Amino acid sequence: MALQLEDVNLFEDNVLIKLFRSKTDQRGKGIVVKLQTRFLKATCPMALLRAYMAIRGPSDGFLFQDSNADLLTHFQFWKVTSMALKKIGMQHCHSKLEQHPPLH
Repeated sequence: MALQLEDVNLFEDNVLIKLFRSKTDQRGKGIVVKLQTRFLKATCPMALLRAYMAIRGPSDGFLFQDSNADLLTHFQFWKVTSMALKKIGMQHCHSKLEQHPPLH
């Protein structure tokens, strides 16, 4: 969850996210993940990221941060995610997401 805002590049038709390390990147080369538009806006990663960015604002720092601009902890991230999923009636998705271990 330690992505910096500068690691995310929003374009009109896609979003590029630079990941500097992952479990499968043994040499630490990093990769770029490309998100593209989906037809269903409610599940479109680009639309959701744009909506989040509109609320978050343009200040530098962590992509996912608390009100003090500190990095969200794993617990804080899942708490906010579960509350948001419950609010939109998709709480069943939370248990499926929790089955996957977090990336460090």
